[in-house]
Amino acid sequence: MRNNITRKFAILLLPLIALAATGPAQAESRNIEFDSVEEKNLKNGKFLFDESKGYIFLHGNSRQWGVFIKEPGQENIAAYEAEWTEQFEKAKSKYVRELKRWESLTESRASRPGKKPVEPTAETFSIGPIELWNSVSFGPQFVFSKDKSDKENPVFSYMIEVEPGNYNYFGPVLSVPGAATTGVCYCMGSVKFSVSAGQITDLGNFLTNAPALDNGGTALLGPMLLQENSPDSKALRWLKLPVKFGLPDSLSSYPAARAEFAPSGKLNNVYRAMVSRMGPVEGLFRYERDQVIDIKAEEEAARVAAAEAALAASPAPESAAEAEVTEADAIVSDAVVE
Repeated sequence: MRNNITRKFAILLLPLIALAATGPAQAESRNIEFDSVEEKNLKNGKFLFDESKGYIFLHGNSRQWGVFIKEPGQENIAAYEAEWTEQFEKAKSKYVRELKRWESLTESRASRPGKKPVEPTAETFSIGPIELWNSVSFGPQFVFSKDKSDKENPVFSYMIEVEPGNYNYFGPVLSVPGAATTGVCYCMGSVKFSVSAGQITDLGNFLTNAPALDNGGTALLGPMLLQENSPDSKALRWLKLPVKFGLPDSLSSYPAARAEFAPSGKLNNVYRAMVSRMGPVEGLFRYERDQVIDIKAEEEAARVAAAEAALAASPAPESAAEAEVTEADAIVSDAVVE
């Protein structure tokens, strides 16, 4: 039954995948720029490494897709607010025109005027959440490279040129401009990492292989929905392979650093995707019901508490004055004995 559902869902995804194949991933707004990088363009000189940009590199055993959301910086917020102001002024001008038309139709009674236009206000007007302005999508097309030397465990790599900053992994969501969005939002728990300018941030296969198979692994199968998800399927077997980092030889001469992950907590479901969560990651975070517990922060808090408790239990050190009095008393006592 589960396999039939997976096949049907995969068939529904095919038109979206076809749309994704029409061009490299591009930003859906004017606020953030990103682009997919292909190894062939690196080798033929069409792609040039930009030291003002950051690069996200990841790989897995099948084609993947997903969305990262950049935490907005001051420039992002300023651009968003400027766009909001511009669009709000346009909306108010449009309202004035529509109101005059409505009043004219109402007075003439020549036709039904329809509902009275509603005046836009600062409290009700919206241009959408800023997260959508700061989203970066990748896959399933435009892989950086494909390595099928191991037929049982092929490797598909992706590299995305992005703005430096802090990024949250929204989840294996397939976002195609002008089409419906599908996939799984890790709204109830995910990870975040930083991308520095002038270097490649290596995510390895962490996003798919580090999380435990929470809920039987179904939340992790988003990038692999075209594979069977039976217990002995390739997709589940691939998910159980060890976490691995590293760049291909073609990127060996570029500055790179392994991503440092931290739990991101809960995320807004700005794409209205199916809600789920990333499986817990050993040593990084776990769940207590629906709460994300930062293991490293918890361990640090326990260490600090233990240190404070030990300090409170130890005898207070003598002050310099008290030490001098004690020493003087000892000298007098010795003199009396003599």
